[in-house]
Amino acid sequence: MHWRRRCGLALGLLWAALCPDPLLAADLADLSQILRELGTTATVLHVGAHPDDEDNVLLAYLARQRGVRTVYLSLTRGEGGQNSIGGETGPALGLLRTLELLGAREVDGAEQTFGACYDFGFSHSAEETLAKWGEREALGDIVLALRRYRPDVVISRFAGDTGDGHGHHQAVGLLVRRAFRAAADPAEYPEHAAAGLQPWQASRLYVDRGPLEGADCQLDVSTWLLPWGATPAGLGARARSRHHSQDMGTAEALAPAPVRMKLIDSIDQADPAADLLAGLDVSLPRLAGEDGLARTLLASAADEIAAASTGLPGLEPSGRGLRVRLGTILDHLRRASARLEDSAAAPPTAD
Repeated sequence: MHWRRRCGLALGLLWAALCPDPLLAADLADLSQILRELGTTATVLHVGAHPDDEDNVLLAYLARQRGVRTVYLSLTRGEGGQNSIGGETGPALGLLRTLELLGAREVDGAEQTFGACYDFGFSHSAEETLAKWGEREALGDIVLALRRYRPDVVISRFAGDTGDGHGHHQAVGLLVRRAFRAAADPAEYPEHAAAGLQPWQASRLYVDRGPLEGADCQLDVSTWLLPWGATPAGLGARARSRHHSQDMGTAEALAPAPVRMKLIDSIDQADPAADLLAGLDVSLPRLAGEDGLARTLLASAADEIAAASTGLPGLEPSGRGLRVRLGTILDHLRRASARLEDSAAAPPTAD
């Protein structure tokens, strides 16, 4: 459950509260990121076909600047791609590119997951790709990720037309559109329920393929992130450069352009030009559901988290005031966690 993951982040606060005086710069960088992540319950799933398809700048913006749980789903491991640094091909290249993806995630802060499709090399069309992957199986990989991570927002790297180029890219663009709705249908892939994965409807679906007509949602990626010593655009460039086998080294832009996305589906009549999370409840109290006491505790924790985050730049050298605030946050989260655990374990009452 989302609330279990959030309360698990509280262990980082405990570590910060107990670390020796004075708090070091590295400690504060880690703490700043923990507070960002605790301050929101938003989850975003980004979907592409291969390692190196992802928008690293977007991932760094969401994960590092906004603290959003951000996951990149690559349907393949890139077994059919080029290799500029060695002789590995096929599965060996897929392993190499998997390691490159994990290295990129260390920089941009996102999580990584994979589908079970095989990269058989260049494809000229979505039809050819889906015939070789198995359309039903490939769609199921995306539905599975939607039900596992339960994102608020899904961002496809591709639009599902010939403008995507590679047939794998076109196929992914088409499949994500279908999976966005299929994941909420209990009749689709009912076998997922055996693994404890229930139907899930994300709120919004965007395409992130550069300057598409109607790409009106713009994200400013030029804000300097003090804990990381870079902007999201800079972190994205560093992450991109981890794709050594694909010659993906990228210079850090001094005046980066915004990320532009096109809204292509939603369940809430979202404004295409508004922020991707505008109007969605991604607050900490959301995790409590209808439990009034847990909501109150999480609301108090959210206020303390906001105050602690604001106070970090001017922190006194000893950090004692911050430790008191962290202790308060930790107490609220522990009590809310215990309350929700008890509620989950309690037997249902008779009507």
